[in-house]
Amino acid sequence: MMKGGYRLAIQNLINNGSFESGDLTGWSGVNASIVSAFAHTGAFSAQFAGGITSASLSQTVPVSPQQSFQLFISLGKIGTIANPEINLRVLYLDASNAVVGTGLNINVTIGNMPNTIFDTWTEVYQTTTAAPAAAVQAQILISKTAGSSNTPVVLIDDVAFVEVTGITGATGPTGATGATGSTGATGATGPTGATGDTGPTGVTGATGPTGATGDTGPTGVTGDTGPTGATGATGPTGVTGATGPTGATGATGPTGVTGATGPTGATGDTGPTGVTGATGPTGATGATGPTGVTGATGPTGATG
Repeated sequence: MMKGGYRLAIQNLINNGSFESGDLTGWSGVNASIVSAFAHTGAFSAQFAGGITSASLSQTVPVSPQQSFQLFISLGKIGTIANPEINLRVLYLDASNAVVGTGLNINVTIGNMPNTIFDTWTEVYQTTTAAPAAAVQAQILISKTAGSSNTPVVLIDDVAFVEVTGITGATGPTGATGATGSTGATGATGPTGATGDTGPTGVTGATGPTGATGDTGPTGVTGDTGPTGATGATGPTGVTGATGPTGATGATGPTGVTGATGPTGATGDTGPTGVTGATGPTGATGATGPTGVTGATGPTGATG
């Protein structure tokens, strides 16, 4: 069935969750009542009185250990004043109604509800923890604490409590591994299908013409090789004589004193050349005269 835009895959455990009975059948309420002016779906919704008073709605449903649940609820307010804080709880109870666990405990904070005059609601979806081993019931509790005198009316509609996990049994022991069966015979290989025809080969394009080969130039004439002259006979090498012994070098005597040069006499007739006298000292070298102009180069003769 559909609830305020969501689909419940399994049964809603809440009795009269949409308050379409027109009263609080199935619920225990404190400062809570039914109204028909505003509803999330259908014709009715529940309301908590405004002002400083606290208010609550609760319902108890059967559960089994290890079950988990989802709580769905639509909430709104009337007017523009900020909503009070709303507490949503799921308590797990044992057979004596003692609390043995808490499945959910959340708050819808102050100022987070829309104004239902504009047909807008806050839709809450919450998943509980699993019920403990001793749990046989779950109590769903919707409440507000006492607030200031200007706290607005709060509206509640479409409350659903649905199981989301089944009961998980204990895991049994693992059985013995069975014997491995024999391997079946391999079937015969089917025949190979016929090979399809080879498609035709496309036409080969024409080969372009080969360009002409250029002319080879002529080879020059090879000159004559001249005759090689005859090699003359090599004469015999003569015997090398023995080298004589080198004589001892005599002692060099002392150089005598050079006498003074006498005055030069008048030049007489040139007589016969006498014995060349000792060479006098060489006079100082005179200054070298300037180099004369280089004459023009004569014509080059014909090459032979």
